[in-house]
Amino acid sequence: MESIGKVLKKARLEKKLRLQDVYAQTKINLAYLKALENDTANSLPSPEYARIFLKGYARFLGLDTKKLLRQYNQYSKPSQSHRGKNTDEKTKKKVLLLSIIGLTLVLFIAIISTVRHFVNTVDRITLEEKLNYSDLDIADSPLVTNDTNLIIQSALDAYVKSESELLELKFITIDKTWIRIFADGKKLFGGTLHKGDEKVWYAKEKFHFRIGNAGGVVIELNGKKLPILGKKGEVFKKVIVTKDGIETP
Repeated sequence: MESIGKVLKKARLEKKLRLQDVYAQTKINLAYLKALENDTANSLPSPEYARIFLKGYARFLGLDTKKLLRQYNQYSKPSQSHRGKNTDEKTKKKVLLLSIIGLTLVLFIAIISTVRHFVNTVDRITLEEKLNYSDLDIADSPLVTNDTNLIIQSALDAYVKSESELLELKFITIDKTWIRIFADGKKLFGGTLHKGDEKVWYAKEKFHFRIGNAGGVVIELNGKKLPILGKKGEVFKKVIVTKDGIETP
């Protein structure tokens, strides 16, 4: 199986595009594009950023984004900066955790022996009813949740869930227009888009933007094409886009 970087680079070269051309269209940092093509995505600021940029780049090239993201999730490893301070510290925590679990088991054995010694009736209460294992809250022990590997796995699981909730807004310009767009209150872009331009932006909750030619763009939300905003030359001062769709004045 070809690596993600080779798939991206091959698709780009087939379209006869330079990395500068991709940057001009997607606004993905050149260094990030190079990292994706060189299979060094772990050098990006975080796995979340790596997935977002990979998804945007793959979509721009017309590739199967879901397949590449699955491949990334399968082969990517947490960066060194997320692996705890040092091996000795992790080893000490694991030894301490095992000691606590071992002591707990010894106490259980002692309790079981005591119960069996004093309970001689035929209809004795089962040990599971007498001693509920869940009362120990071992799964909620701080020593467990502080284990670096478990923290990393929990964070990745949380990201996979949240990543599917990201809003992806794509603009395909069919006529020259001016736009100023914000994601979750943060400005992403302000300027003129020309015919044939394609822009992709991401937000956690919502976008809002101002547009000078409502009929000049085709908009896709999470890959689904939305109705044309308005007529050619029509100005909208504030358009809001959420996961539920688009709101115009």
